Amino acid sequence: MYRLTHFSILLVISISIISFEIMAQSDVSKIIKQKHVSDSLWKIYINSEKAEDTTQINALLEIASHYSNIKNDSILVLTESAIQQSKEILYFKGTAKALRIIGFYHQGKNNYDSAVHYFKTSADIYQDIGDSVAYSLVLNNLAGIYYIQGNYSRALENLLISLRIQQCYEDKLQISRSLNNMALIYKKNNQYEKSIQMHKQAIIMKEKLNDSLGIATSYLNIGSVYLEQTDYQKANVYFEKGLPMALKTDNDILICQYYINLGMSLIKTDSLKNNTNKYKILLYFDKAEIIAQKIKDKHLLFYISFGRGQYFLYDKNYIKAVAFAENALQLAQETGLRKNIAEIYRLLATIYQLKNKFELSAHYLGKYINLDDSLKKEESLNETKRLQAVFESERQEQVISVLREQKKLQESEIERKEIWNYSLASGTVLLLVIAILVFIQKRDRDNQNKEILEKSTEISQQKEEITQQNNQLKETFSRLSILSEIGRKITATMDENALISIIKESIEHIMPVDGFGIGIYNSRSQAIEYNNFIEKDHILPFHIESATEGTKSLSVQSFLEDKEVFVVDVKKEYFQKNKTHISPLIGEVPQAAFFIPLRIRERPIGVMTIQSFEKNPYTEDNLALLRNLATYVSIAVANANAYKLIRDKNQNILDSMRYAKTIQGVLTPTEKAILNQFSDYCLIYSPKDIVSGDFYWLTKVNGYTFIAVVDCTGHGIPGAFMSMIGNMLLDELINQEKHMQPSKILKLMHERIRKLLKQDAKSKNSSKINKDGMDMILCRIERRTSALYEVAYAGAKRPLWYSEPSHTKIQEIGATRSSIGGKQREEKRLFEENIIQLPIGSSLYLTTDGFADQNSPQAERIGSYNLKLFLNTILDKNMATQQDLLIDFLEAHKKDADQRDDITFWGVKLD
Repeated sequence: MYRLTHFSILLVISISIISFEIMAQSDVSKIIKQKHVSDSLWKIYINSEKAEDTTQINALLEIASHYSNIKNDSILVLTESAIQQSKEILYFKGTAKALRIIGFYHQGKNNYDSAVHYFKTSADIYQDIGDSVAYSLVLNNLAGIYYIQGNYSRALENLLISLRIQQCYEDKLQISRSLNNMALIYKKNNQYEKSIQMHKQAIIMKEKLNDSLGIATSYLNIGSVYLEQTDYQKANVYFEKGLPMALKTDNDILICQYYINLGMSLIKTDSLKNNTNKYKILLYFDKAEIIAQKIKDKHLLFYISFGRGQYFLYDKNYIKAVAFAENALQLAQETGLRKNIAEIYRLLATIYQLKNKFELSAHYLGKYINLDDSLKKEESLNETKRLQAVFESERQEQVISVLREQKKLQESEIERKEIWNYSLASGTVLLLVIAILVFIQKRDRDNQNKEILEKSTEISQQKEEITQQNNQLKETFSRLSILSEIGRKITATMDENALISIIKESIEHIMPVDGFGIGIYNSRSQAIEYNNFIEKDHILPFHIESATEGTKSLSVQSFLEDKEVFVVDVKKEYFQKNKTHISPLIGEVPQAAFFIPLRIRERPIGVMTIQSFEKNPYTEDNLALLRNLATYVSIAVANANAYKLIRDKNQNILDSMRYAKTIQGVLTPTEKAILNQFSDYCLIYSPKDIVSGDFYWLTKVNGYTFIAVVDCTGHGIPGAFMSMIGNMLLDELINQEKHMQPSKILKLMHERIRKLLKQDAKSKNSSKINKDGMDMILCRIERRTSALYEVAYAGAKRPLWYSEPSHTKIQEIGATRSSIGGKQREEKRLFEENIIQLPIGSSLYLTTDGFADQNSPQAERIGSYNLKLFLNTILDKNMATQQDLLIDFLEAHKKDADQRDDITFWGVKLD
């Protein structure tokens, strides 16, 4: 277990270094590959000597970039010149480019602290000038240096910032590289699940770019993570997935690594019990050896001999095991692989122990223990050095930051002294000028004093008038602000019960409000109805006032005459004059009251009243404010009434749809009915609206089990009606008429739907012809033997997915590319039928297009391809777990996006 894990780490390290080196290349270096490229660049530079723009600087930087690839020290002279010229013309981008190239130079020289300094300075400039793309690339360079130094937290911090920028610009290439590098860092920190997730996200990006090398590298890295966790079965799965992609590349080292890892992972499974797998293991090592010999790579040859030694150990062929182990030992000694020498000693000790040669076994075991102890001490020392280096690097960065701040303070102090000296000199000159001006001004001042005295009285009068006007304006503005705020609050209120309380609370800060109510005119009863009238913080009972000419109440007068009524003393001015016409009272008699008519587009709708039990509480200003407020109140009342009407209608519709859902639910198979046929199943049934245009169906007749998933035209109520028709027809054709052939059942459904919906009728207006139909999957399942099922399938635009226990991928049978019902040109519609034999333990998956068509917040569909890819990864789970993982996958993609369509996904296990 220990040997194989250690071996896989060595392979992964080589790949991770390659990834960060790719990230560290400049854009210019990628295109400069010709033999005489530097000569052509020098010609461009010479021809641009007289140019006043950035041409010459860019030519210098391209030459420097070329030299950085071959680690030529001339790079420092070239970049210094480019920086100087960039500063002269304020070409900040040129300075940033030059600093980045110097960073590459120091990286190549292993001067990592210097590389960090130059990359950081370059990144700061790119950030200041707003070049986000270049800024993200330099952050990747920094991450690579931190990774080499073992400062994984800093590496991850820079990669995360870079990744966010790349995602904004949808740079798939750089995103995939950042994800790959983050995965390597997570693996270093033993965060294996996160590492695998990052690699999988990188693969999705690389597939869009058709990057075979990148995909193959990511699959190899995922397999290596599983090797490190000793999950050899999963490791082997990913090695087999990636090998075809690796073979598409011309990367011999990568292909060789695949063959070696496949051989090693198979050894650790039960593959040696199977002669076919034993042959595959040896074949993988043979293929790997051909490549390693061709490229003369002793490291790879060591791993091949080591793997063969382990193979023959497990196969109990100890003679060959010793031969290959000794060959591996020689290669490890030649290449200086001290860690692997220790593993060979341990392997030889195990082999000789099994051969009963205990003296030799003890000899190699002693060598292993001594070398292993030595290596562990070195690893401990190296880890201590790494942590010290990280600490020192952090400390140096803090020191540099402090020095920069000190430099800024010094520069600020120098600037302050220069300003002081300049100010002193200027002040002396200024004093002389002032002395001359004072004499001139004194002469003029005496003449001006008389004129000023004359105007001062006039100005004082004007100032007093302006003050009064300002106070009036402030009061007006204050009233308008208050009115606007009250209007905003009440027009936003849709609840008629809450409306009166909100209005009362809003205006009682301005004037006393002991009673407040809104009366709404009811044309049927010809009365003004008061509901929720508030008096002294208590709600009075519902009451009405007859709105006829003979009624003397103040609210009715205000409503009928469409005018404001302001009564200072209600008892004196109104009740004593109209004793014989007063209706029985609800509540107490107020001292003063306002009655303001409410109207919408000049149409009276009711009246608003504000009342007080105090003497003389109101002014004309209060009336003006209430007059303006009445407009807002009228709108709010109309909105509340409209909202109540809409709410009541919506509630009626929802009640109807919920009842329809209950009816629809009666027609769907119960859990008990499904479990009677299948002991393990998963089901995701999610209508877009309350009722669904999708439905799933099950029956057992004549020894056959029929299952179907149907997607009807539309969703909601129209789709639900179509689903009822489809349910009825399936029951009629299979349960009643006993049709047993799936293709014929689909054909008969097509004909009867066209007849039921009158789609055969001819009409001059094609828009009047009903074009509704349905897509569906229909399967007939029969158990033929104790270990074998027969499945007959026919589909209308929906394929059947299935998996066998011995496979790790979903298989697909294509559907007839025609719907059932709807618009067509042919008179008859034929549906294909497929019959397959499946072993016990196989699974069937029936799905409508709703799952695959679901959008993300960025309007990206899941797609059938990605859904199958995900399903492939969870085939080894039971159906209940598959259901949970599929729901999590759907929700993670959907997030807060609206559901587009009805979703039905039904999987059953044949057991």
